[in-house]
Amino acid sequence: MYVATDDPYVIDEIKRDYSQYEVIANLSAAILTSNPGVRYSSEEQANLFKDFFNLVYADFLVCTLSSNLCRLVYKLRLVAKPMVTDLHDLISLDEDYFEDYGRFIELEQ
Repeated sequence: MYVATDDPYVIDEIKRDYSQYEVIANLSAAILTSNPGVRYSSEEQANLFKDFFNLVYADFLVCTLSSNLCRLVYKLRLVAKPMVTDLHDLISLDEDYFEDYGRFIELEQ
């Protein structure tokens, strides 16, 4: 499971809660991103591109479609994987945008 996040604590939480999976994450990138002073550094931009391309070519994507990055990844997945023309390989965690992108599932509260 590849995890791209700007919250380094999420990585440890996922590793603990989903120990049956191998969790791949760039912890140093998450730590850098959580610091607003270096968020726009060249090192952090390189980390963002690595996460971005890993997400584009992932087998399945879970993200929030309210995020600009997630929507861009989704659009590029359609180009990079032309045989995937719907959302069967994407789950959005935010219900409002989820409906806008063609498929609506009532999320449990």
